[in-house]
Amino acid sequence: MVVREIVNALAFLHDNGLVHTNITSETFGLVGDTWALIELGDAHTLGDNLDLSLSYLRKLPVPEVLIALKHSDDGDEDVHLIANPAIDVFLTGLLLHEILARKPLFRDFEEAVKQLEDDEDVVVGMRQCKDLIGRYAVENSVCRTPSERMTVKELQTLLKQLNTTPDAQM
Repeated sequence: MVVREIVNALAFLHDNGLVHTNITSETFGLVGDTWALIELGDAHTLGDNLDLSLSYLRKLPVPEVLIALKHSDDGDEDVHLIANPAIDVFLTGLLLHEILARKPLFRDFEEAVKQLEDDEDVVVGMRQCKDLIGRYAVENSVCRTPSERMTVKELQTLLKQLNTTPDAQM
């Protein structure tokens, strides 16, 4: 249920032209009986240029953010990072992994940078996870290339299938 509410909140934002850019367990909270997005301070309009000097952006383990930061830190003044729903999808994949595997995908930011600097996709390592739909959602949310990631709408569709999965954990 929690995962579905998180994805529905993101779909609402994206449908209204907003990209959150900072999806973490701290940006959601229990409001009554429902999990809700409680922190919108880092949201941007779809297509906005993101300010690479923002401290929270410098800690996001998202491939396109890390690439933009590397070029920017190397002195390339023409680097632009655009607010894009794929950033939210990657971060949602990290959150889903933490919920399903009961541990973060990366031990720390340095490990994330090391894995994401490789030319390969992130190794999810959720073989022990019995929830195949959840595992599929994570694997297809943390793809290295933004265009290869699921969309939030695709995640919503996938999560609707959980109604027919007897042992669904999400």
